[in-house]
Amino acid sequence: MSEETQSPKEKKYYDNISMGQRTKQSVYFVAQHDKATMLESYLQKIDDQQTVVIVNSKLAADELNILLNAKEIKSVAAHGNHRAEQLQAASKGFNDRKFDVLITTDMILLSLDLENVSLLINFDLPLEEQSYFKRLRYVDEIGQSVLFVKPEDEKKFSTIEYMMRGEIEEAEMEGFRPTPYALQTKEKKKKPRHKTVRLKAAKKAAIKAKWVPAK
Repeated sequence: MSEETQSPKEKKYYDNISMGQRTKQSVYFVAQHDKATMLESYLQKIDDQQTVVIVNSKLAADELNILLNAKEIKSVAAHGNHRAEQLQAASKGFNDRKFDVLITTDMILLSLDLENVSLLINFDLPLEEQSYFKRLRYVDEIGQSVLFVKPEDEKKFSTIEYMMRGEIEEAEMEGFRPTPYALQTKEKKKKPRHKTVRLKAAKKAAIKAKWVPAK
């Protein structure tokens, strides 16, 4: 084969910007008390996707696992309170498609050998923004990442967008109705996210208003 016809394999980069550009991502703005209901609704609407849900606590993993199984969504929790053989069983069950959903934490996720993850749901944003991109590797280019962002995490979410030099598409869930919730503190006036115009900021504000609907 001549040099002219050779096509060297393109090098794949794993920096924040490259992974962000390769992977489909979307964000739902939702209050903390509505996240579990939104998760259930979301999972009921999708078709047969191997899904990893990431939370920040072992308690949250157990509570979501109980909720989803009660709604006949096959799920399993894997966290630091489980023995090594339990974690291996959860990982194998997920890979063998005995479970549609695996709920875990960042620390345990790194120790699991998971295959064919097509959907990553960030039920909680990570404690450190860089950890989001470690999560993203599981669906990099081949799957989708969905973020549930509560009002208190908007600054962290904006930092994640800044780190990948791009904006994540905002989405609304058809038929989902947030429940009323009284704010304990006055809402601060927020600046539009980087490089946004007034019309785009107004659209985002309308979406975010659903975090705390009027009674």
